[in-house]
Amino acid sequence: MSPPNYFDGQPVRSRGPDYFADAGKPKKADWKKHEKDVAKRAHERQVTGSGNKPGRPGDVTGSKFLREGKATRRASITVSQKWMEKLVVEALRMGRIPVFEVRLEGARLPVPSDWVLLPAIDFQAIVDGEK
Repeated sequence: MSPPNYFDGQPVRSRGPDYFADAGKPKKADWKKHEKDVAKRAHERQVTGSGNKPGRPGDVTGSKFLREGKATRRASITVSQKWMEKLVVEALRMGRIPVFEVRLEGARLPVPSDWVLLPAIDFQAIVDGEK
């Protein structure tokens, strides 16, 4: 292949990175900030390396709850059986209540962006003051 000829009217090929290639793509949700915010609000400990190291269950843990967080830039999220099963099994092994926390960064007022999902039986026990 011969080098490009700059004088024959052909465009010059870029040899560097294209900084604008992803300009139109939506940015990913800030899950790190979500986990940090959950830990701060709950006064519990953030689990470092929870998503990529074995033996580090949940994203935030305390003496009563094991929390898993998911964040999305959209106004909706699909909750998968796989996520819930992983959280429930890990929580049962630790003797904690599984809590699934969702951040909808695309939510508009008056809808809150942060939501909590937990087993109905545990929710009712909390409401009744048993736990």
